[in-house]
Amino acid sequence: MGTKWVRPETTTTSIVGGYVLVRSHAVLALWQSYTDGHIELLDVRTALAEVETRHSAAAAWTQSGGKGKIRPTDPTRPVDAERLRQLTECSDARKTRRSLRRLANAGVSGDVLISRTGTPLPAIPRNPLGVADRPVPVPRRWLRELARSGTSSQIAASLALLLRGSFYSRGVVRLGGTCSAAWIASAFGLDERTAKAARAELARKGWVSVAESPVWHRQRYGMTFLLHVPPAANDTGVPGSPPQRGHPVPGLPPPRKNKNLPLRGTGNQDRPAGSRFEPKTHERRPRITDIRPEDLIQPDRTLALHADAVQRGISTGSPADRLRFFTTTLHAHRRGLDPCALLAALARRRCWHHGTLQDEDDARDILARLDGHTASRATMTRGDPGNSPVPSLVRSSAIVGGVIAGLLGRA
Repeated sequence: MGTKWVRPETTTTSIVGGYVLVRSHAVLALWQSYTDGHIELLDVRTALAEVETRHSAAAAWTQSGGKGKIRPTDPTRPVDAERLRQLTECSDARKTRRSLRRLANAGVSGDVLISRTGTPLPAIPRNPLGVADRPVPVPRRWLRELARSGTSSQIAASLALLLRGSFYSRGVVRLGGTCSAAWIASAFGLDERTAKAARAELARKGWVSVAESPVWHRQRYGMTFLLHVPPAANDTGVPGSPPQRGHPVPGLPPPRKNKNLPLRGTGNQDRPAGSRFEPKTHERRPRITDIRPEDLIQPDRTLALHADAVQRGISTGSPADRLRFFTTTLHAHRRGLDPCALLAALARRRCWHHGTLQDEDDARDILARLDGHTASRATMTRGDPGNSPVPSLVRSSAIVGGVIAGLLGRA
């Protein structure tokens, strides 16, 4: 018999940097208010910063021996808006005060998050997944980092992992659990790909590490993970001073501006044709994925368009399929409000049966003229220029283009 698999977890009585006990249902109510549009993302970060501020004030009040008339955990105690602005790195203290008012109106302020379990909440959360109402130990460094620069997906993934992997009982903290991306998406209203990306970002930061688990356990319960405390790189919560300016290095002065130069050049630059200074025109090859109006009018471009369709497997090089392609091209040009889009849709769906008999007869005439000019061009000799009826493909395409114009005008 094999050994029984035991889910890994970390058991400790203290967390580096300290931790705060928050209420799970209050966390769900906070995120529910955000998804419903009652509060903004800055308000969520302000609520996390308020939890950190009130806990710091409570710790200082306890160390001082209880000096002061109002306990820091009392909801009537005013919170320092400037301290919250520093923790959230907000640009203006007025925005922080507006965030506090919105949180108070929604019933999800910071003092509600750290309230004891069992007391009624101002905002009743929707709890379709059966999350128990319990205290959740949250590392204070997590709070400071999320309040400072947390995005909505990172905050949602962090709260979800804390709800599924952070437990407190009689002074002992257990970190570790299982959570799937589908659970995060359903509990916090995210897309599964967004939840996976946010979870990967937390793993890259070192907050979460994936533990080994059997395949049956991953399929049923999701990923097994362990929670960690980030290093104290930005542990102060106060933005530092900006970097010093670099010393100016003397360099060359900028060139002088001549305001008398012509804006569009001069007309005295006569260059011989074919010189390397002559601008070159790059004509795009016809593609079935990007059909242009000239591809439906010029026969040589329509022929190249059919060759591209054959190369992509949309059509074949047989004469019958070439006739169907030209018939569909004439039908799209005559009947379509957007001929290029209509031809692309018909070719993509391989619908070659929409052309009329008139379209097919005109396509036969065009292909006959194309094949006749191609044959005569292949049999002409260099020594007898008079016997070469069509010297170039441009002339043949111009002739057949005139035929197409006449046919379209007759239709």
